[in-house]
Parts: sequence; structure tokens; C-alpha cells
Amino acid sequence: MDWQAGLAAAQQAVGKWQAEEGAPGGAILLFDARETRGSACGGLADPGWRIPFSVETKSRYASVSKQFLAASVLALGVDLAAPLGFGVGDTVPIGRALDMTGGLPDVMETYWLLGVPPSAGLSRAALVDFSRRLEGLNFAPGTEISYCNTGYRLMQAKLAGAYEETLAQRFLRPFGLGIVLPEDEAAIVPGLARGMIPVNGRWEYGRYGPHISASGGLAGTAVDLARWGQALLRGEGPLQALSATRHLADGRATAYGLGLARGPLGTVGHGGSLPGYKSYLLLMPEEAAGVVVLSNREDTDPHAVALAVAAALRGVPTPEEGRLPDGVPEGLYVAEGEPLWLEVRQGQAFLLGALAGSAHLPVALTVDGEVLAGEVGQVPRRFRRAEPLPVLPDWEGRYVHKGLDAAFDVAVRDGRATLTRGTGPLRSIIDLQPLRPDLALARHGEGAWTQGFAVAFEAGGARLVSNRSRMLRFTRA
Repeated sequence: MDWQAGLAAAQQAVGKWQAEEGAPGGAILLFDARETRGSACGGLADPGWRIPFSVETKSRYASVSKQFLAASVLALGVDLAAPLGFGVGDTVPIGRALDMTGGLPDVMETYWLLGVPPSAGLSRAALVDFSRRLEGLNFAPGTEISYCNTGYRLMQAKLAGAYEETLAQRFLRPFGLGIVLPEDEAAIVPGLARGMIPVNGRWEYGRYGPHISASGGLAGTAVDLARWGQALLRGEGPLQALSATRHLADGRATAYGLGLARGPLGTVGHGGSLPGYKSYLLLMPEEAAGVVVLSNREDTDPHAVALAVAAALRGVPTPEEGRLPDGVPEGLYVAEGEPLWLEVRQGQAFLLGALAGSAHLPVALTVDGEVLAGEVGQVPRRFRRAEPLPVLPDWEGRYVHKGLDAAFDVAVRDGRATLTRGTGPLRSIIDLQPLRPDLALARHGEGAWTQGFAVAFEAGGARLVSNRSRMLRFTRA
């Protein structure tokens, strides 16, 4: 391992943070199974107080937290083939709830489709109750792979305190880790960096109101996360079980395990994102080495940074993930037989607004005449280019979901269709772009959260469809 080259790559990555006066930044730490081999830091942990970001700065791990819950589930001897038996995942096998093949709708993305902003304060009890009121899955368990936080959220609730106890007794204390689980953004965490998002050319504090579960709630330092990685590399934690190959129901292998995914260069790892926080833990088991990236900048791509450092350590070019073959035309495409849309831009594919190409949303598409054909989410799919269409007057109406006390209105005026949802100051009016006679594209942003969704008009109603939530069916009033 070329530790000097790896450190140089890390220093290059933080150079932007160091050069930008008064801006947030982060820390990158390189390690082997026994010791730290280098680190690079830049920018501020709290621009308001001008506190520098260091390897001892606490930051939110976000979805890097998932592997800690999965490790605790394994330590408790939970049967992964048993049904989750909780909330919307009642009949979904626990293993599939955790390996992203369970078809569970993401609770937070479902809230967002209903017009609830991600800055709204929502308690653990409220979110668990909401999951009990959801009806149906995104897809049959084992038939697809698509990222979702709900399995981890419900697993924590099902364990009812056993997770926190097991995490502390089996991992945090034995490994000397100062990792904590602040489940509310308002909880005081001494030394915690402030997550920052860019707004109109300036930095502002990011906000995330809901209960932050075991799916993404842990906070700690780069040193803490590196120590955890070292314990995994030494075989003192369940690295093999967390990263073991999982399979779809038809036997095909996936690249996502239990809170860890397999990636290029023989790496395993996981990233995380909350408004203003980015993280990645990348391990190279064969070389017994790893990289930690923590940043309080919304514009950081932690996986790209970690992968560039890993490539430098091995003396190879940085691999590109998720790139479509050259010659795939850019633009909007619509799936055949499904209420899905795909956008191609700058050589990458975005399914329902979510970047495809990762272990939990793999993409393999080629041009077949006028069609993009191949797989997305390990499901065979064909996409045709979306042609300009007029707005259809019969879209207009009020649509209600009695089970969730939710509703939205579609209006058609002067060739323009809009969807209105929410109430009072949370009321939003969103333009609808026709993709085909029964499908429209809606784009809406809320703070750091910006994503498109589809409105699929069906007999007697409509369905709201996003990458992580595809089961919200409304009836026309």
C-alpha cells in the first residue's frame, strides 16, 4: 500500500475546503488494521464559531450507522429468515428488510410525497405509527433491489431497547468508541459539527426534523469510525457476515449485504447523507486497510473521495461507477409497462430522480434502436424516449387517501397542469410535465432535498411514485 500516495489524494480532496474562507469542511483518515497511517483535514466544523474540523470532531454518520444495527442483530442471533412482524414490513423476512430487497416503502420519502417537509419534527412513535398505516410494498420481496431506511427503523423498534444495549456492550465499550445515538436533531452532542448546505451562494445550517433512527442516527469522530473499521479488519467484528453476498429470490447475487456493500477494487463500505452531513467508511479487506471520510458540507461526494484515496493507495486509476455506455442520448425516458421515468444526463442514469449505478440501485442499459434496454435495480426494463405531449383535461380532480388522511388536487388551465398538496404555509403548487397519457413528472425541492416523482393516473384514481415509495394510491373524489 502506498500510504504517501493515499495521503496525497486525501490532501488534494480537502484542498477545496482549506481554500474556501470561513466554509465548512471535513476530515479524511487512512488506517490499517492496527494504526492510523495518515489524515487530512480542512474547513470548519462550525463556521459560526470558526472551529476547525479535525479527526476528533464529532459528525453525524448518517447511513454508515446501518452496519452497527446489522452487527447488533447478528450478535443477538436474530433469525434473518423470520418475518419482521412489525409495521408495513410485517411479512417481510428480516434479512430482506436489511439487505434492500424487501420492497419496503421508505417512511420519510412517503411523508415527503404527502407534502410533509423533511424539516418537520416527527417523533419515533409517530413514525412507527405511520408505518403501521401504510398499505402494500413497492415490490414483492426478493424481486428487486432498491434502497430503503424503513427496515432498519422498524428493526430498531422491534428490538425495543435491545439494540442500544447490545451495541454498547458488544461493540462500543470493548472497542473504546465514543459513538453516540442522538435520535433528535435538537439533542445536545458536545463537539458535534454543524451540517451546512449551500443556499444562494452562501452556507446555511441544514435541518432535519424527524426522529433519526438506527438507520442513520449515530454520531462520532473519524477516529471512532476508523477504530470500528480496524476491529472489523482484525476479525473482531462481523465483517464477513455484514458484507457476505446476498441473493434475490431467483438466486441472482446482489452487491449489497447487511449495512455494507461491495464495490470496485475489492472494497466494501457504506456512505451516509443527512442535510449538511456526508460520510463514508471504505474497507479493503485483502489489504487490511481503510479510509474514513466525514464532512459537514452538502456538496461533498464522500464515496468518490474515499474511492480516489483507495485507488491511490493501490496505485491504480480511480474507477468510474454507474457510467452508461458512450452514445446513450441524454433526456427523459419512460418505462414500458411501469409508472417509472428515467433521466440520462452527463453519462449517468437517474431513476425517478435517484442516481443509479450503486450496489443498491445497479444499472446496466444499452441503446436498442429507439429504446434503452437492460436492467435497473436488477429488474429487466425498457425505456422509451418521452415525447412532448399535451396536458390531458381528464387529469383534473381531487384525489384522496382516506387511510392516511391525505389529499391532493390536480388542475388543468390553459394547457398547464399543476398538483397542489399541503395546507396553509406548507401548501405547494407543482407543475406536471406529461410523459405519456397516464403519467406525469413532478419536480419539487425542499431545502437540501430535491427530487422528482411521478403521478400515475389509474382507473378511478392516481398513484404517487418516487424511487423509494411506490405504493401511495389515491382515489378520485
